[in-house]
Amino acid sequence: MATKPQTHRYVIMPKDGFEHPALKDALLAPIARPVTLKARAEGVSTPEMRVIDSIDDRGPKLVETTSEGELSLRLSNPELKLVPEVFYYRLWYRPVLKERQVVVRRGVKSRTKVGGRVKVAVKAAAIAAGTTITVVDAKNGKPLRGAHVVAFTDYVNRAGDQGDSGANGVVSLRSISARQRLERVYIYAPPGYWDQYKADTTATALKTVKLRAIDLEDPTLLLHQLYGGLPANAGEGVVVGVIDSGVDGHHPNLPNVAGGLNCVGDELRTDPGAATEWGPAKTEGEHGTHVAGIIGAQSGNEQGFHGVAPGVTLRSYRVFPNDGGGASNFDIARAIDAATREGCDLLNMSLGGGPADDLTKAAIDRAIAAGVVVIAAAGNDGRQPVSYPAAFAECVSVSAMGRKKSFPTDSIGTSDIAKPTGGQNGQDFIADFSNIGSQIDCTGAGVEIVSTLPDGGHGAMSGTSMATPAVTGFAAYLLGVNPAVKELAGADRSRKLKELLYASCKPEGFGRDYEGFGLPL
Repeated sequence: MATKPQTHRYVIMPKDGFEHPALKDALLAPIARPVTLKARAEGVSTPEMRVIDSIDDRGPKLVETTSEGELSLRLSNPELKLVPEVFYYRLWYRPVLKERQVVVRRGVKSRTKVGGRVKVAVKAAAIAAGTTITVVDAKNGKPLRGAHVVAFTDYVNRAGDQGDSGANGVVSLRSISARQRLERVYIYAPPGYWDQYKADTTATALKTVKLRAIDLEDPTLLLHQLYGGLPANAGEGVVVGVIDSGVDGHHPNLPNVAGGLNCVGDELRTDPGAATEWGPAKTEGEHGTHVAGIIGAQSGNEQGFHGVAPGVTLRSYRVFPNDGGGASNFDIARAIDAATREGCDLLNMSLGGGPADDLTKAAIDRAIAAGVVVIAAAGNDGRQPVSYPAAFAECVSVSAMGRKKSFPTDSIGTSDIAKPTGGQNGQDFIADFSNIGSQIDCTGAGVEIVSTLPDGGHGAMSGTSMATPAVTGFAAYLLGVNPAVKELAGADRSRKLKELLYASCKPEGFGRDYEGFGLPL
């Protein structure tokens, strides 16, 4: 019996640019039933194609068809091209255990990427007596719920166990014995506390872990050190689009979130009313709120805490789905297009890790032609080449730096310290996790950066995801104090703002491939 041809999801787009009259063809209108394509050759079965979604009537279309359908469409529409749907991921840095499960979403098998949490299947034979760790408040000894502990018995091979603390503060590590050597232990704290890092230890030695509360007024916090002197209205009149996992517009530090759009197509096709759900995704949604706070959190009544450019207007474009996983390039293109049309001056893209794709580049090119500057995270693969989309020359590509003594000596940031060092008194460093290369344009504060979290919280995160909004915030400040640049139109404004940003950068002495022009100050 002949097997049914496997279908794939593609994006139909112009050979050049983002829009084309041929994309308005009735054949390419989104409909529920498949349409029949012309067979490319005699004796070849007639393929079918289902049009799933569209970015405007003349814009890219998301379709589902077989490989034969892809060939047929290419022959019958030479002015168009098909590119695969690909996925990008949040670029916070969180070492995780080795993947042992395959996540299935949208009918396509894909592995969970480093940067979030993964569920690990533990073989019954490997389960030892098990052990527990109790996480408490360092000041009053009260148990803390919501700490996530990752314990590595073999860090290179990412083997070990993990767990979360319940109301009693207890974390169960079922596959690790109390006296077993642990090469590294990462304790990711609940909101309001510093995380913690331990090396070459045992669960017995970590029987009780005491986490310290974060002081939001601490002058040694890196954003305060670098940008605390900027005016309270820095970035006023500038609109920044946050293309991410959604932003909590109800956070007391984020009253300047002026709306946005849910761009996750799979959710919109199920419920068109979901377009207004631009807040935090239900899975790992804290990422976008943290990014937004770095860019432009306002002090309000929250102990003077603020981001780099509190005067900005923020808009949230959610591209990461509620059920977890990566962001589709089609959804990202929709977000870039919407943000450009809705008047954003800057776009922050703390995402990456997928391959170079023509659709994302075309959307970025269109935004730049409209006067928008796109700032993107270089990636967290441990000094590997810069990830896409940051590797596109059109983006401002950002690596992550840190500063010793800007976080507790027992926090996870300690594990990120690596050569080269630089800056004043050699206290600054390029994070061990940061990608590097000739595409790097500048570096930003990206190690143990304190910012906003959903539901009114605050916490520290690390990654080129954090470095990118620090640079975006400073770029917003520059645009706000240079009205002549703000009044320019099109690509001239994009080019001039980039020139201002690069001219503001101070070399830290790391070297060209680590810092580009340097640290914006």
